[in-house]
Amino acid sequence: MRDSGSLPLWVALLFLVGATMIQAQTDSLVLLSPTGGEKLYTNRDSTVTIRWSGVPDTLQVRIEWSDDGRNWHVIADSAQGLRYTWTIAGMPISSTYRIRVLQARAPQGSDNAVYTGHQAVVAEGAWSPSSDRVITVSATPDIWEARIGGSTPLLSLTSKRQMLSEVRWTSDSSKVFLLGPLAAGLSIYTMADNAQAWQYDCACEQFDMEVNKTGSRFVLAGLRKILLFDYPNTTPTREIVSTTDVLDVAMDSSETHILVCADQASVYPVVGGLPVVFRKHSSGVLRGAFHPNGKLVVTIGGDATIRLWDATTGVEQWVAQDPKEGVRSVAFSPDGSMIAVGMSDSTVTVWNTADGTLRDRFANIAGAVTSVEWAVQGDRIVTSGEDNVAHVLSVVDHKRINTLSHQNDVTSAHWSPDGSTVLTTSMDGTARTWRISEIVIQADTSGTFSYTPPPPSFARFRTSGGTVAIGDELTVALTMEASNGLQLSDIDSVQFILGYDATMLYNLQSTIPIVSTTDSARYRIMTLAPVVLPRADTTLGTLRFKATLGVDSITSLRFSAAKQIGREPGIRAETVADQITVTGICRANNTPRLYNPLGLPLSIIKKDEGGFGLLELHVEEVGSIQVKAYTVQGECCWSTMLHRNASDPTTLTLPLEHGCAEQVLLLVASTASQSCTLVVEDVR
Repeated sequence: MRDSGSLPLWVALLFLVGATMIQAQTDSLVLLSPTGGEKLYTNRDSTVTIRWSGVPDTLQVRIEWSDDGRNWHVIADSAQGLRYTWTIAGMPISSTYRIRVLQARAPQGSDNAVYTGHQAVVAEGAWSPSSDRVITVSATPDIWEARIGGSTPLLSLTSKRQMLSEVRWTSDSSKVFLLGPLAAGLSIYTMADNAQAWQYDCACEQFDMEVNKTGSRFVLAGLRKILLFDYPNTTPTREIVSTTDVLDVAMDSSETHILVCADQASVYPVVGGLPVVFRKHSSGVLRGAFHPNGKLVVTIGGDATIRLWDATTGVEQWVAQDPKEGVRSVAFSPDGSMIAVGMSDSTVTVWNTADGTLRDRFANIAGAVTSVEWAVQGDRIVTSGEDNVAHVLSVVDHKRINTLSHQNDVTSAHWSPDGSTVLTTSMDGTARTWRISEIVIQADTSGTFSYTPPPPSFARFRTSGGTVAIGDELTVALTMEASNGLQLSDIDSVQFILGYDATMLYNLQSTIPIVSTTDSARYRIMTLAPVVLPRADTTLGTLRFKATLGVDSITSLRFSAAKQIGREPGIRAETVADQITVTGICRANNTPRLYNPLGLPLSIIKKDEGGFGLLELHVEEVGSIQVKAYTVQGECCWSTMLHRNASDPTTLTLPLEHGCAEQVLLLVASTASQSCTLVVEDVR
């Protein structure tokens, strides 16, 4: 008997499927970190934690990085667990890093489209700027949905031309240019109303055109004449006549110069004037192209050479020899660093723009290569040619990655603006779109963040000053001030070497241990133990001194060095020693002298009382006192040792030894820290 409280099985299954579909629709891959704006520093940050959400933690995703928003590089191909640690040590410095996390699949046959229904050979094709439509030219110009094939186009443009050979779709989406063969002329259609807006019929034989991005300026090339137009004028703004057959034309990215390839190569300014002529090719110039910066030109000649030269001076930069016969096409990579050359000997060569060295050679193509075109990412080339196949070549992996087959010669092959898909046209009467890049199911991309060396760190180290009277004490502070960016510094500690005039100051104490001292004349240098570098302004330590020599003298506790301990780069450091003024004067017998930092200076005086010689010693030190007498010959004739306790008087009296019969004696009194002398005569 069925439980009346349970759902029928089919209802339960339907509910389960519906819930799964809802879950699939609501799952949304979201990049949680980094999100953009982060600042990573080369000396501190060696990893980046990448986190995402919105999908099961078992789902594998790919993580990529880019520093230009166009070219993406794989960090991890199958990360899962909603978290990944990216090691960035050694990555180049950039302020435009971005991270993206994506779920993708490989392209399938169903991602491609075939366009049939053409009444003749399909001579050319072009992508719309948004990559969602294509136009093909055969007997008529037809516009198609890029990913929906079939025999019925989305739209056919009205044209009196019976055949068309060239088509350009401007990058601002506004216009389509259609060129007919021989003397058929040029038509321009505006896409807002899909109507013909401009037409030029020329009695001369036209074979090529060059159009700028917006279609406001274009060039028509004939066998012996080149016409330059500014839309919508139907009268040429410049006409260039060639004495030999024109084989190719090109316009630079600034739209100010035109390259004409004939028996020699010439660069003409649009506004008029004499051309820059390049005469190095010995057997005609077959094809040419401007560098993206417009300052360089590459040309290929019938002499089997590839030549790079300066567009403003005509000076050759380098020449590369290729003994294989028949160069057909040439193109710079989007960043201008490489040059691709298509050969009629069934090869494609790739050259380094900087020095003309050969980077790649792709062979094993069955027929002549008639065109080469770079993907916007600059990592792949697509060719068209006479072997019924368009070849997709990777300059990163140095191999052929796709072969796109037709039933007859491929007349053109063009990358979509986003570099994901190739449009091919063929003499077999069809056009096709081929998905080359994987299909992104969902993705999320961060804003830009930076990876850079830390900003310059700074600190000022200062020893304080002040005014102190002889015999008084002064505390000198060693401080750090005006610090900036120390939290990003790899300097762990600083060791100071300080110097001072030891006749003016006597060191009593230091809160930073003194490692060593050295003396040079009156100057004493002391090396302190290293102190940990703080991250904010503070007092690092203090030193206490007693003033020992004055007469309103000026001195300071100066820095000999502030050694930084740690990894480079270090901090930018300043040192400042404030002035110390010592006032007062210490005299003995009306003569300025050093002040004894331990008390009154040691002195010895001879007194005569009752015919006996007495010595009077003045001392405040506690400890042993030695007194010696020397004859004029330097012999010690008398020596005695006294000892003074803290409770003893500071004046000590002792009789002069009667055995010293010399008329002149040198008396020397010494303690542990000082000594003094006295010359006496007439010893009795």
